[in-house]
Amino acid sequence: MLARGYGIAPQPQATPRHTPQTSVQTSPGPMDSLGTLARLLFSFNGRIRRRDYWLAGVGAYFGAGFLFFCLLMVVTVWAMIQCRCGYTIGTAGQEAKIVPPMLTLSLYLPFWATLIWINLALQIKRWHDRDKPWPWVFLGLVPILGWIWEHVECGFLDGTAGPNRFGPSPKGLAEPSTTAMWVG
Repeated sequence: MLARGYGIAPQPQATPRHTPQTSVQTSPGPMDSLGTLARLLFSFNGRIRRRDYWLAGVGAYFGAGFLFFCLLMVVTVWAMIQCRCGYTIGTAGQEAKIVPPMLTLSLYLPFWATLIWINLALQIKRWHDRDKPWPWVFLGLVPILGWIWEHVECGFLDGTAGPNRFGPSPKGLAEPSTTAMWVG
């Protein structure tokens, strides 16, 4: 087809196309990793895999042991310095050496409270992965049988395949197929 008497074929009009924005995939930065770790250790929402449960639980206890050892060393050195220098507290007739166990206890309690919080957060998310609500955590209050049951359910049994009422599968699995496959 010729364009209106000019003897040339019309050039196709360049239609403006919407070019999709390409997202640049970047690896998570240190702040993203810290946020993910904080959610894993301190949040009670969502689901986690058995692998994450074991790694975070064992890691938290090893980290807590290391921090407690460091705390114990600092308090011991501080106590040795106090005793050597002869610092005392009290009234004239009732002087006593400064007691480092009180300092240790005042740092020890928040330390263990944090560790208990982490343990509860990990357990609740594992119960959620098994499609059970948070009160199942109280099973751990039953001596021996409750401990074994909780350990087996949270540590060894697989979670619900696909999404459940507590969120999507932490393994990234879709809804299990409900259609039957006929092989003939």
